[in-house]
Amino acid sequence: MFESTCRLVFTHQDLAARNLILDDNGRLWAIDWELAGWYPEYIEYACIASDTGAPNLPVPQGWKETVLSYLQSYEREYNMLET
Repeated sequence: MFESTCRLVFTHQDLAARNLILDDNGRLWAIDWELAGWYPEYIEYACIASDTGAPNLPVPQGWKETVLSYLQSYEREYNMLET
């Protein structure tokens, strides 16, 4: 059972290296927003933690650990979603 105390936030839900573009001016762009929406604040963490990559596009080594280190940990919620 999930707690209802989590805020709803706008999430991308597919924040992966394959969906980030660095332009010539050094600006970072997030693309592919088809899964985006308002979800409990732990969803972005869980989506990144569970990403196994797209066919023929594996997750770069260290990607998950690096990105997750910048986010608030929702390890408990992630584990509950995985079961």
